[in-house]
Parts: sequence; structure tokens; C-alpha cells
Amino acid sequence: IGVYAERTDNHYLLHAQVGASIDPEDKLNTPAHRVKVGQEPTLLAHLKQSAPYHQYFPSGTGDLFAFDQTYVDHLDAVVDIIDGAFALNYRYITTYLKNTDLIRVTGYLVKKSEVERFRQGEAVLRDTTWFGAGTDDCAQVFDRQLRDQGNVNAA
Repeated sequence: IGVYAERTDNHYLLHAQVGASIDPEDKLNTPAHRVKVGQEPTLLAHLKQSAPYHQYFPSGTGDLFAFDQTYVDHLDAVVDIIDGAFALNYRYITTYLKNTDLIRVTGYLVKKSEVERFRQGEAVLRDTTWFGAGTDDCAQVFDRQLRDQGNVNAA
């Protein structure tokens, strides 16, 4: 029974958070159903593979999908992708532009330029910069596969 969990019928909920650099095991694993960065299948295959696992993480889990700048002019295509993910029973999905400085690493946002300053030994303002650098070191989250026109429709 979950103490102080009245809103969830006194049950604790699982949340799949990307690891940071706090444990050597973080370099070996991807939490929940996430696909390891650099090993992502095509977008459609990725959505179909991960969708069934969302039911086990009612407080949140999700892959992050990096899109090409051309999608700015085709937001209807992004909405179609999101609608399709929800039709597959996704509970949560995050998209972002690959060439942006601000990136969602896991439950927080990180500026890639700040991480670079941190790596150069310069002072930075936020602890998320340190966490983002560690997560990138462990899981290469800044190098997620670009979801471009070439792999959107492939199965």
C-alpha cells in the first residue's frame, strides 16, 4: 500500500527515467522500454515496439524523437505521428528539432551549449547541465537518431 498515494488508490506508480552518471550501471542499461541511442529502428517500427510498454508506466515514460528542421513547415505531419502514437496506446511522446540548443534529456531540459561550457571547465548556472553532461556521457542522448523524411514512412 502506498503511503500518501491517495490519488492513485494507495498504489505507487512506476516512472521510467533516463539514468544519469550516478552509477556505473547507467552506462549499460536503458530504462523501461527505451531503445538505446544509436540503435533506434525506423520511426514506425520504434513506435510499434515501444507502445505496448506504456501501460506499465502510468506516471510517465517516453522516447524522445529528434526531427529535421523541415518539419517546421510540415507540422501536420508531426501531429499525424503523435496521433498515430496515441492510437497505439502511447501515453506520452516528446519531439524536438535536432538542430536546437535546448534539448529534453529526460525529465529536464538542457542547453547543449551549456554542457559544452561545462566540459571546457567553465562555470554554468544549472545542475541540469551537469546531469545532462553525465547522461550524454553514458547514453549519448545528444546523438539520438534524426527522424527525417527518409525514415518516417519505413516499416
